[in-house]
Amino acid sequence: MKNPSKAELIAQRADLIKAMEDVIKVQTSTGIWDADPYMHGMANGMILMHSMAVATTPEFIKAPSYWKKRMYRIPRTILRHIWHYIQLLMYTMISNLTGFKVAHKRPTIYPVEQEEQ
Repeated sequence: MKNPSKAELIAQRADLIKAMEDVIKVQTSTGIWDADPYMHGMANGMILMHSMAVATTPEFIKAPSYWKKRMYRIPRTILRHIWHYIQLLMYTMISNLTGFKVAHKRPTIYPVEQEEQ
């Protein structure tokens, strides 16, 4: 297997940073990050991850005065899809930044029941 050139690695890194920014944009949208403390922490964790990748100081989001989850509920499918893309992004980042192949399979979004034989 041929090692990627420096230009290819730079392009991959730029693509990964763009993907991180897209995920952060979704996570920091109103109704997601301010739904509950867990989602607030996830948003700040993503901001920290991005700032480490681009070597800047993170600008964390302060906690709101009330959590919107008490007003309405975020559909579980949205949270599952966000988690799925976070996992794929992290696997790819680790592989590209360290040069090690991270063995992974597509995470199961919905539980799969085993058939009895």
